[in-house]
Amino acid sequence: LVVRVKAILRRAAAPAAALAADMAPTATTGVIRHDDLVLDPARHEVTIGGSPVQLTHVEFRLLQTLLEADGRVLSRDQLLDAVYGADQSEVLDRTIDVHIRRLRDKLGDDPEAPRYVATVRGAGYRSAPRSG
Repeated sequence: LVVRVKAILRRAAAPAAALAADMAPTATTGVIRHDDLVLDPARHEVTIGGSPVQLTHVEFRLLQTLLEADGRVLSRDQLLDAVYGADQSEVLDRTIDVHIRRLRDKLGDDPEAPRYVATVRGAGYRSAPRSG
């Protein structure tokens, strides 16, 4: 219970509005490309090399948030705010790790040599550098 309370208090210190405002210009510009990955927010579609990838709503929002941040490191708390908003009372910050793992599985992304989602130890996650 103490861990949950601390996590909630920590997330309250960095409100989702700050993250949303920081990314507002790119959030509505349309299709996002990252190498062979294409994310279309309007259609809620992701393709890799032209092949569709089926993602849950949470996985889609996570990927969209990371790609819109364009290489900036986002903490678990920032990602929770972006994905779940204010309704996080029962969500632990480690939930993001599970969603990232499932997202990587669906994208065929190797955590040791990431093409799309990179881990920054002790800090959070970011979109992997583009190739070429």
